[in-house]
Amino acid sequence: MANRGSRLFFFDYKIELNIGDAFCQRLLGLGRLFSSALGQALSVEAKRRPLLLICYGMGSFIVKKSVFQALAPQPPSPLYGTLSGIVFIGALHLVSASDGPWENWRRILKLHRKDVSETILGSKNFDELAQVCERFDKLNLQFRVMSVFQRPGVSRSRMFRSQKGSALVEEAYAITRSKGEYLVGLPLSYTDLQSVEPGGDLYRELLGFIHKLSPRRVAYESALEMPETAGPVTPQQQPLRGMCPITGYWARNAAFCGRDDILDQIHKVLMPSENQDSQGGDDDELGLSPFKSVLIHGMGGLGKTEIALEYVHRHKTEFQVIFWIDSSNQQGLKTGISVMRSKLGLSMTPQLRDPLYSNASDSSKLDSSIKWLIVFDNANDHSVLVDFWASDHLLLGGNGSAIVTSTNTPVGCFDPLFTIHLPPMTVEEGSHLFQRLYISGEQQGSIETWAAITAKVGGLPLAIARTALGMRYKHIRPDEFVNYYDRHAKEFHAYCDERLSEHYNLASRWKIERLQPSTLALLQIISVFDPVAIPEHILTGCLGEVKLQHYPKDIGAYIDARGDLITYHLVSHNISPRFLAIDGLLQDIVRYQMDTTTLENVYNTATELLLAVFPLAYCSNLYEVKRLREVQEYLPHVVAFKRVLQGKTGPVIQPHINVCALLNDASWFYILQQSGYSLLEAKQFASLSQVVLESESVSNRKARGYEDEELLDKLLADSYRYQGISEMHMNDISAVKRCRIWMFTLLSGIKRFNDPEDIQTLPIAHNEVGMAWMCTRYKDKAEEAEESWALACKASDQAAQPGKLAFPFPWVHRALIAAYYTGDYHAAETLVAPILEQREEHWERDGIATIETGLILAFMGNFRYLQGKSGEAYELHTRAASVLRSALGDNSVYASFAYYRLAVDEYERGMYSKAKELLEKCLPVYGDVPWYKPRSARCIWKLGRTLHAEGGNDNKAEGSKLLEKAMKLRRELAPDDKREESELGDQDWDELVFYFFR
Repeated sequence: MANRGSRLFFFDYKIELNIGDAFCQRLLGLGRLFSSALGQALSVEAKRRPLLLICYGMGSFIVKKSVFQALAPQPPSPLYGTLSGIVFIGALHLVSASDGPWENWRRILKLHRKDVSETILGSKNFDELAQVCERFDKLNLQFRVMSVFQRPGVSRSRMFRSQKGSALVEEAYAITRSKGEYLVGLPLSYTDLQSVEPGGDLYRELLGFIHKLSPRRVAYESALEMPETAGPVTPQQQPLRGMCPITGYWARNAAFCGRDDILDQIHKVLMPSENQDSQGGDDDELGLSPFKSVLIHGMGGLGKTEIALEYVHRHKTEFQVIFWIDSSNQQGLKTGISVMRSKLGLSMTPQLRDPLYSNASDSSKLDSSIKWLIVFDNANDHSVLVDFWASDHLLLGGNGSAIVTSTNTPVGCFDPLFTIHLPPMTVEEGSHLFQRLYISGEQQGSIETWAAITAKVGGLPLAIARTALGMRYKHIRPDEFVNYYDRHAKEFHAYCDERLSEHYNLASRWKIERLQPSTLALLQIISVFDPVAIPEHILTGCLGEVKLQHYPKDIGAYIDARGDLITYHLVSHNISPRFLAIDGLLQDIVRYQMDTTTLENVYNTATELLLAVFPLAYCSNLYEVKRLREVQEYLPHVVAFKRVLQGKTGPVIQPHINVCALLNDASWFYILQQSGYSLLEAKQFASLSQVVLESESVSNRKARGYEDEELLDKLLADSYRYQGISEMHMNDISAVKRCRIWMFTLLSGIKRFNDPEDIQTLPIAHNEVGMAWMCTRYKDKAEEAEESWALACKASDQAAQPGKLAFPFPWVHRALIAAYYTGDYHAAETLVAPILEQREEHWERDGIATIETGLILAFMGNFRYLQGKSGEAYELHTRAASVLRSALGDNSVYASFAYYRLAVDEYERGMYSKAKELLEKCLPVYGDVPWYKPRSARCIWKLGRTLHAEGGNDNKAEGSKLLEKAMKLRRELAPDDKREESELGDQDWDELVFYFFR
């Protein structure tokens, strides 16, 4: 796999296996040794190749320890400057001593050594190793991680298995949850994972991962090598007197005009008036001056840089320090920051990971009274600003502001305070700019003439400048130009400064009108997708079947059309992974130029292309995690479809009803992955689906080719379905009505079409109607709910299919009512235990194939808790938390439900720090969302009690504040309950919560 320019570095280690608890200490101690040895190996050739770490088994702990030390706020190891990615092969990633199969590590050791002491890897070791994994989880990694686990399907003769029949390193316990993590499951034994055979599965996966590493992210320059342009480093800060001259900027544009509204917006953010509310947030609480920032983004040619320049010159007397930094790449940013610190006399420590970082005393910072402004120009790759936005601006000190110009919208860690999506110039602004640039005493032209010219070039300042230059060169009067332009527009755009032609060097309107038909058709399709990343497999998935006129019919025609779009700078192309990107404003221009009929045809074609790859929900996969993750990949495009459908840009259209399948599935995704206000999104998608389906009469649909009445009924039923479910989770009284309409529509469809899928859906509908009856305002409707669940169980039995699991929730809900309302814990267990056993036989123990397993484990844990079997409850809740975290991540209502139940168990076991950690994970999920208020109040109360129990003056003070806040929320939720906080227990707070999440 290595070529002649590659260098290999092997780190071999050996630890005695008869040293008991000291084993873990010796293992983690190798982290620093590894960093030191690697630093000597890199030495002078650190920049020669980006570094990729590949580790196997327990070596993962050494690497994780080193990476944490490299990124911690201290002089870092050599890893930081060169690391491009990490491959973990057969490495368990367990973040708590109670999280997962720790015993598998001892089994792994025994595969290689027979003299493994029984005292190795005890509970004390688990805590230390889990802490390493937990710290690694919290790092904001700027490189890719690949995790290789064992996939089911290995023969028992080849794989060393645990007593429970599962692989040693399963997917659920290999995931590190790093941003952009690449997961690989291979049907290999654990010992086979350490052998990379050329041409084998692992070899191919490694090769593919290496090829996917982005060169822009792996070529970090070493901070040990200061740029020559940085000037001398002055260790002592010089006092600033008066205004510091602007450094690194371009000359002011004398022809600048207009854009006053944009300049005013920038100034209001960077220089807020005294009576304006502070927006400093955490900075204010720390006693620091708030950092203020503005992002100006939009496609090339709109004048972003000119606006930033004009602002700097208009307000330069209001700042004492102004720097202009070319941020088009990492080196430009580093050079600019080095120059800045040098000129300000701020010390720089060569050992630090970046010239802007400093561990020196406050003398290395600006005085808090100094106002400074940095302009990061051309920061199209926002990753170059991650460090600055994370903390570096704090290390400069002073009273800071920043302006960023970029062609891209903000992503990831880069989070500016205020964003401006720059539009083209207005007709009035463009007319004035034309007049300034044309400068001819003979014929200035009327304002109407200039307005017509501005409209023809799309209001883009760059296009206006080039057109004015062409007019002067050709001696064409403004009144002549209006007619001349249509025939000779290309000539006007030929007169340009090549330095300005990086992005959109022609007026978008002119280019779009003159594209080849197949190229234009491709651009029109792209205009309705999400602009950030459009996977090419969507665009090419069914080329020969696309009905849109002129759309490429084969891969060759597609490549030609794509090449034209790239040549004209209308799209950008990413080779691996293969996707196209386009500016959102350019999409708007393309859509505006289409009439209603054309846009409808384009929209319907885009819908067909996306449906060809989209994993639609059926009864058999409603809760499958794999489908959920695939939907997440395509969801931005469904969101874009919704935006077009709502007529926010371009004509209002009446699409084919096929799009409602996507809208309904998006609604279900937001319900399953609910957090924050996502339930509102769920309801909006489902409501829009209903609007589309009901917007035309049957006769009109048939005339337009929408004759599939069975599909119409099915989609309409689903739109009611997801509206009802989202309303139910929001405690909306409309949920019962909506779910019953769904039931009526479903029964009508079964009667007319007798579709097997509808018959399988019937128990699900009865189940949701029962849940709707149990909404907070329908507490007296438990009998109606029980009746619905009984019907659901009956319908499920009738629709049962050999070898397939039944929909489990009707039995689960009946068990919950038995446990919470009648106290019949034995009946509850009898209903649910067989379901859990069947699922574990069908899938695997604690598998993350479906969300249902995690929820059922949590409910079983609740029943054990109510029975007084705290040990069994703790085990079940631990398993539930692990499954739901792996399936949905921490930021999920379902995961937070399991975390809360586990926190209660930890509290009763006296493990207050663990309980506190779990409760603190729950609160951000609930936020200030009204329908989560009962759960939020309960969680705040339990956290307050936990802090009191943990002890310490600070904990008790903070705990008292939390208890007071919880009681305030409780008074709002249960105003008739006059009891004091000391009189309340867990059950009292549980009763506030919707029964499903108790």
